[in-house]
Amino acid sequence: MKYLKISVMVVFLLPMLFSCASAKFDQIGFDKAYRDGNYELCMKMLKGRNYGKNNAALKNIDIGVLAHYAKKYEASATYFNEGDRLLDAGKLDGVAQFESFYLNILNALNYYHQNKIKDAVVELKKADDIKIRAGRENTSSLWHIVDESGNIEMIRGFDEDEEPDGKLQEAYNTFGVKPAEVNEGMPRKPTVEDLYHGSVTAYYLGALLRNASGDTEGARLDRDYVTVLNPTSSLRQMLSNALTAKENNAYLNIMSFSGSIAAKEEVSFYFPKEENGEAVFLSGILIPIGGTLFSIPPIRFKFAYPVVRENVTKIDHIETVVTNAATGKSDTYPLIQLEDFGEEVKKNNALKARKEYQRNAAESILGKLTAAISSGTAIFAARKAVEQASNPIAQAAAQIALDIAELTLSLALEENNASIRADIRQAKFLPAKASVTTIALPPATYTVTVRYFHASLVLFEETFDNVQIKDKELKLLESICLK
Repeated sequence: MKYLKISVMVVFLLPMLFSCASAKFDQIGFDKAYRDGNYELCMKMLKGRNYGKNNAALKNIDIGVLAHYAKKYEASATYFNEGDRLLDAGKLDGVAQFESFYLNILNALNYYHQNKIKDAVVELKKADDIKIRAGRENTSSLWHIVDESGNIEMIRGFDEDEEPDGKLQEAYNTFGVKPAEVNEGMPRKPTVEDLYHGSVTAYYLGALLRNASGDTEGARLDRDYVTVLNPTSSLRQMLSNALTAKENNAYLNIMSFSGSIAAKEEVSFYFPKEENGEAVFLSGILIPIGGTLFSIPPIRFKFAYPVVRENVTKIDHIETVVTNAATGKSDTYPLIQLEDFGEEVKKNNALKARKEYQRNAAESILGKLTAAISSGTAIFAARKAVEQASNPIAQAAAQIALDIAELTLSLALEENNASIRADIRQAKFLPAKASVTTIALPPATYTVTVRYFHASLVLFEETFDNVQIKDKELKLLESICLK
């Protein structure tokens, strides 16, 4: 009886314990919670979401981002560290390099908010040192940073990409389709400009945090990288001032993340092209099977690749109002755009979309040929069984088998089309842009308000009270508005 009572208690308590850690994923509920800024609930719901095979790194990044928005910095660091561990282990599926850098950027801020400056610096070293070096050495993939010794050769690798190999060309011939016709819808070839240069946000944070940790030489080097990646003169001057704070002249640094990052979407179309929205099919195709020509039903080929839309944001400028708590004096300062992460999505997509299109085209054409041969072989065998049936019952059974085999052929050809999908995986909850300002202030206590504007309309404002500005001490505020 004692054990029965314990079992009953466990049955009732387990769901309660589970609900504290996670919540059932519901897209409508999630979207509402996200719009309302209830990021803690979003975290719990994502824990229960099935991300599919090989997407564990992406899931950890998404939850880590939401935890950061919820100011659950310790939890966010835990998820980001697991995501980074999976990436280091080669689990790169669905994660672009700039997204991996964003992981380190937000994780460095996680540690800064916990007063762990050294850990924050280590996190940024992963982005602006370890991953850059690994990218330069890994020329066999598109996980790559610009390196003058190899980038031209890498791009030239696309020059002959329109030529199918022997097996694929044979499939083209069988269907009477020309590669040039299929390639008409292919995305453009990437250029050197599409290669990833690194994150100016990572270098900007690196300069501030390295300087705070005493690594002044490393801070100046990061400042120079900022200048290369974002050659805005006021930005360089602002950062230079922050690295050379003088007595009785302290600095307030504000980093703002705004908007929602550009999303990938699938573009799919068919060959032959549709006419006035109506499907067009290839007919009269004969497939050789065991020396006999086999007629297949009319078919069309599906092709797909990802495209990137624009950032979703109403914000067109950001400013901060700094008020001295003792004197009541207020001053307003604009924030400078540091990095547009939506542009990085586009670059990453430009490097991958063409190759993905080609893979899908090959999968569509070879897949249909394989399905036709497999089903045709079964149909030939079923027809022979009908011919050789010795009695009405056997003949009826054989006819049923033939009918099933013929139906299977049509289904297999359609299933091939359904399987052709563009890879639109990405870290969906990242902000679109990073903006910054560094303000020279006399040491004192301030109230700081960051305002996000659309034209003259204030969309959102975030206020930080009792901000202590001290001599030669890093003070970094992080503000987020995803509108």
